[in-house]
Parts: sequence; C-alpha cells; structure tokens
Amino acid sequence: HDLTEEVARVYGYHKLPSVLPAGPLPVSARPPEPAVTVFGWEDRCRMVLAGAGATEVMPYTLTSRETIERCGFTIGQCVTLENPLSEEFALLRPSLIPTLLPIIAQNQEHAPKGMVFEMGKVYIPQNENPKPKIQSSKYRGREVGLPREEMRLLVSTYGRMVSGGHVMQLKGIIEHLLEQLGVANATFRRSEQCTSFAPASGQM
Repeated sequence: HDLTEEVARVYGYHKLPSVLPAGPLPVSARPPEPAVTVFGWEDRCRMVLAGAGATEVMPYTLTSRETIERCGFTIGQCVTLENPLSEEFALLRPSLIPTLLPIIAQNQEHAPKGMVFEMGKVYIPQNENPKPKIQSSKYRGREVGLPREEMRLLVSTYGRMVSGGHVMQLKGIIEHLLEQLGVANATFRRSEQCTSFAPASGQM
C-alpha cells in the first residue's frame, strides 16, 4: 500500500480518474466473540450502572476505627495493620459501606441528591485467626494471617425522597443490572450484616 501511494503521489493525484467503486463490498469473516472474563463482567456492570445515571467512586480500602464503629461494624470484623501510617488508615474494610458513606456525606454539600456505586475488594479475617495483623511494609518472609479478599458491588442513593423511595429505586436499578447481565429469578432480602441503619433506609 505504501508503494502504491508513493507511485500515485509522484504521478499526480489530479491525473487519476474519478471513478466510484462498483460491485459488492468485500465481507470479511466475523471474528470470534472474546471470552467473558472476570474483568469483562466488572466492566459490563460499570457500563450498565453508569448508563442508569450512577457515578462510580473509588475510595481507599483502608479506614479508621471511628468510621468502622460509626457504620455498625466492630474491630473484630476487620484486619488491622501492624504499623499504619495514620490512625485514619489503620484497618482494612470488611465491607464497602464504611468507605462509601463518608464520600456521600461530603458530596451532599455539593449535590444534595444522587446515586453512586463502588466495585471493589473487601477483606475478611480468616476463622482460625479472627483478627490478623498485617505489616503495611514488606512481609520480610515471615508468616502472616492473610485475609480473604472478596470483590463486591455497592449501589447507594441519597437525598430527600418519599418513604420507601430509596428502596424502590435501588431495587429497580439492581433488577435492570441483573437483566443486562442475563441473571434471572433473583430474590431480595433485608441485610443482616449491619444493624445500625434505620429499617426504611434501603439496605438490601
């Protein structure tokens, strides 16, 4: 192609006849569909939620004892860093709730109403070591009780709304997401993980 273009340039583009192409267009074989990976599912979730009007947030996975307890969790549910850089970042979150709620509180000063979501990892202490301590620097070859990492999705709405409005909006968003992912016959139940929220707060 480069040689043909160079010959045409030397010969002169203005000397070439202006003739529209005729005949059927060439059709190439359709490439095979790429395999759906874990990252593919995550990207699909992000696209569906963003299309529904939600904004993705990406907070730190570390949080403080005060935030953990304020959200209804206990220190025993968390993985504690042995030498944290700050008390504000001393615990690995056991849920997405403790790191998402402060962001919502800050955003309400600028946007009184909205919908946000996060897709990130939480860290669950292993049963044989309910409160492992992990060095924030290198492990230096010693044995440590590593937590179980789980990828989770949290969608939240905030702002003034009629009673039960948040629940119905979130339920509709999740049903739409599951439909786009090809998941059928999903059921909803009240969460028992955190009991510090009001009964009508929309926690599912």
